[in-house]
Amino acid sequence: MSYYGEKGKKVKIKLLTINVHDSRIFMCSIVNILLLIFLKGGKFMNEKTKGVIAYLFGWLGGIIVLFGMKDNTKLTKFHACQSITLSVISVIAGAVLGFIPVVKYFGSLISLLIFVLQIVGMVKSYHEEDFQIPVISDLTKDIFKKQLDEE
Repeated sequence: MSYYGEKGKKVKIKLLTINVHDSRIFMCSIVNILLLIFLKGGKFMNEKTKGVIAYLFGWLGGIIVLFGMKDNTKLTKFHACQSITLSVISVIAGAVLGFIPVVKYFGSLISLLIFVLQIVGMVKSYHEEDFQIPVISDLTKDIFKKQLDEE
């Protein structure tokens, strides 16, 4: 894999591969791509792509976009923070509701709803629209107040 870095220099990146299972190779490739994005600081990405990455990779993508990439707009920071909040709520809801036999299917519906919200978030982020989920956006603004206020 190669791309053209700063000042037109061609940079080669060697990806890790493991010949055990296809899923492990795929996960190693995703981790390598995320590390590349983090190490380069998102210099070769526009705001649309950063927002999509934040929702696509859940809490990990949100953290990388929020803390690893410089020169983010306020809207991109908000999408990254909202992605982290959505992912954490999904994990907590799945863990809590997964142990209660009667409500187990309700937990699956919540996970499906959060998945749909992440898809909508990716689309809205790509179109550079302000997408605020009613309760979750207020929670996001409270939790990430310091990060959202920074310029």
